[in-house]
Amino acid sequence: MGLIRRRLVFSFAVLAILAPVVAEVLTPQIYILEADEVEDEDVYIATSSARIDGRIEGDLLIASGDISIGGVVTGDVFALTHGRIDVTGTVEGSVRALSRELVVPGAIAGDVAVASGTIRVPGEVGGDVLLFAGSANITGTVGRDVLGRFLDGELDGAVGGDVDISVRSLRVGPDSEVGGDLLYRADRDAAISGGADVAGQFKRLPSRATFIVRVYLIGATILSFLAFVITGMVLFLVFRSTMARATGLVRTETWRTVWVGFLAVVGLPLLSILFLFSVVGAPVGVLVMILWLLGLVFAPVPAVAAGGDLLMRGRGGIFGAFVAGAVVWRFGIWLLPFVGVLLYTTALLAGTGGIVLAAWRQRRAGVATAAPLGPPGLGESGAEVPTDWEPPLAPETPVAPASDEGA
Repeated sequence: MGLIRRRLVFSFAVLAILAPVVAEVLTPQIYILEADEVEDEDVYIATSSARIDGRIEGDLLIASGDISIGGVVTGDVFALTHGRIDVTGTVEGSVRALSRELVVPGAIAGDVAVASGTIRVPGEVGGDVLLFAGSANITGTVGRDVLGRFLDGELDGAVGGDVDISVRSLRVGPDSEVGGDLLYRADRDAAISGGADVAGQFKRLPSRATFIVRVYLIGATILSFLAFVITGMVLFLVFRSTMARATGLVRTETWRTVWVGFLAVVGLPLLSILFLFSVVGAPVGVLVMILWLLGLVFAPVPAVAAGGDLLMRGRGGIFGAFVAGAVVWRFGIWLLPFVGVLLYTTALLAGTGGIVLAAWRQRRAGVATAAPLGPPGLGESGAEVPTDWEPPLAPETPVAPASDEGA
């Protein structure tokens, strides 16, 4: 299960990373690849709907409404859609998608990793199937394992490996053939029809929590990730100079930003406590504590963007780098609990240090380049205003040459 989860996560990370670095982006209202047409390279599409009856010699990365794949895709398919995906043709690679509905009456040689409202697989999948769905119906053939969680499921096909799922209700049909174990976590027993053939164990495992609670927790995780990404983009827009400089400092002066961030993360709560002990400084102490708490959530933004920029090798711009870094960083925390603590702590310290150093250096640069308002040396000890000094005047407005028409 862990390996398949990593494949799913890495696939969506690749989807986020590759999008900004495509060679060509097609943005028609409707994308149609006729049966006699061939695309001899990767295809990247943003459109309202797509029909692919021809052949794509490479990967297909698509953001669209309804998607119909009746032809051949020799690589992988990465799809993001609010509509339905129909795979009636052949995908020689894998399919990773977020969609409202997925139907596979055709053939997919690799894996299927999908989050969708409804999933039906009456066709053939050569690899693993990893699902997160409202309802799932597998009546075709799956070469390896079926993993995932969904509300209502039906299994009435052939699975070459194991089935390990979490469901609310499960029906096992008479044509079911499972080459390994069939393990399901549910609050009640599955409805089993006669003739089901399971080579290994066929067992209901105790549910770790009610299914609805688990769905809510996953939904909260997704919403927190989206909030982090949106807030990070807002920070880059509002504080564009400071955040961009902070990202660069994390890349070029990593250890310095980590040490400065450590001092800031440890020192700010102590400073807040000192302010709280004084009546006059209590509001300042509360404000410092609020900023510190917000920093625990959003201070990693520059470090995450720096990591994404490293992954993308400087391509895709600051927003593309941030989104790519956020996907890899958050999924790394989710998949690897112990390593995730290190990932979060490092990003927090480096990001905080980057922001502090960037703000300080930007302030110093602003003071250094400001035009003097008084005579040179006036601030020095014992200095006097020179008798011949005059205050600077505003720039003169150029006078337009007089017209000869009135002469």
